[in-house]
Amino acid sequence: MELAELTERLYYTFVGNRVTLLTSTPAVYGTYKLLKGVIQNDFFDAVVGGLTYLAFAPPFVLSIMCCNTYNSYRRTKEHIETHDELDSLFVRQFLHRGLFESFDRYCNLQGVYFAARKYGQLDVFNEVVKESKNRIPIL
Repeated sequence: MELAELTERLYYTFVGNRVTLLTSTPAVYGTYKLLKGVIQNDFFDAVVGGLTYLAFAPPFVLSIMCCNTYNSYRRTKEHIETHDELDSLFVRQFLHRGLFESFDRYCNLQGVYFAARKYGQLDVFNEVVKESKNRIPIL
């Protein structure tokens, strides 16, 4: 994996997906406080760190394992490069995909959104999402 591809993957996984971004910071902080409290024998830091870690680590790990923001971005990018446009059927397939329907729908649509924005195809993306909001609640 090249450095540019790795950087792009990390950006769309951690920064592009707000769920991962919002859970990663407290999870890392909780780990730090927990380890600091255990090493320095500080009960308060250990408890605060442990509770923070327990609250935010599971959603963080879940968002990395189950969300396909980068994969959706890459597939959409390849689709646009191959067909020179983003068609509504391609976007619709991401509305009902995933193990955890509403959680994965958000993650997948974020990837499609970033690719559509990059290639100037946001009108198609917005049209499909607007149609689906009348029938399907989207995060």
